[in-house]
Amino acid sequence: MSRAPYETAELPPDPLTAPVPEDPIGRLLQRVAQAAHPAWEHEERRAYQRLPYPKLISLTPVADDGITPVGETITVVGRNLSLGGLDFYHNQPLAHRRMIATLECGPGRSARLLLVLNWCRFLRPGWYDSGGRFTRIVECPEKFLPTPQERDL
Repeated sequence: MSRAPYETAELPPDPLTAPVPEDPIGRLLQRVAQAAHPAWEHEERRAYQRLPYPKLISLTPVADDGITPVGETITVVGRNLSLGGLDFYHNQPLAHRRMIATLECGPGRSARLLLVLNWCRFLRPGWYDSGGRFTRIVECPEKFLPTPQERDL
């Protein structure tokens, strides 16, 4: 089944094989990828490398400004992570296209990035696979964006 993206753009270089990126999103995602896979060495034919990312991720729907919460934070299960974006599994359709993704970035640390969803695939009742592109790092009050661990307490 093919995915029809809403937006297309040239993707940035791979965070694991490229030198330390000069852009802030690239540097942050390189730290996230290295924390999740410290010894990852795998070749892909894609323009950028995808890493398995089977971790819990908090997604907070936000308004067009990219920071104002407009709905409840949900927890999803990561599938793949790359410098270009993220795909993940979830159990219900998502009503919002812009989300702040909270990713683990080492013990007690997290990264928050604005994720613009590009596609969603229905797998079976209660299972969806969605993905999108990271557009910027988000600095915002902690009270708006709990980590998955904080939500489970």
